[in-house]
Amino acid sequence: MDAATAQPALGSWIDRAFQETGEVCLDVFTLTSETLYGHLKRQAERIIVEKKAPPQALRIRMLVPSEDHPLAYPRAVDPDDARIHRRWRAMARRYARDVGQLVAQLEKCGVDARLEIKRVPLTPTFKLYVLNEQHVLYGTYLPERTDITLDDEEETQVEAVDVLGAFSKFHYFHSRSLDPREVALFEEKRDWFQSAWSVLGSTGRREK
Repeated sequence: MDAATAQPALGSWIDRAFQETGEVCLDVFTLTSETLYGHLKRQAERIIVEKKAPPQALRIRMLVPSEDHPLAYPRAVDPDDARIHRRWRAMARRYARDVGQLVAQLEKCGVDARLEIKRVPLTPTFKLYVLNEQHVLYGTYLPERTDITLDDEEETQVEAVDVLGAFSKFHYFHSRSLDPREVALFEEKRDWFQSAWSVLGSTGRREK
């Protein structure tokens, strides 16, 4: 990889994904879909507000952790304290719902837009984006000890283990790179997503 792609910006690559083909395909594995939602919101604004030409189709497949599976993070340091897990679950549900609402808005603009969400019994150690079956962005989560402030009247602080996913450094791999090692890494990450989606993914969610 050259210096320009050593640490690619996710937003610029999602911009490119929406511009380079009539059918946009996004496969995403993430702890929550917060970052994805932010970039999709920008694309929806470009199409709805700025009147940019929309793609003919949009396909999103999103893998997130199972809600009932214990997570290595985010979690409270106290193993008996479930408040951080409940906070994560609420965030994951909210952003998944928000992504779904954006997809519905794009449908109203004439885009053949579809969102599929599956849950896997894993704590993501990395976030993965496969864009238009050609580009892979891969970044590791770095766990840290921190205090998390709960959204309650007391703004309670809980000692916790968490990650700062928005600041993950991405590595880029292309399906048609001249470097065979990069192609191999692209295929490895793409195949991992497809395998996890097909074998581990579940569409069920137990309401609590």
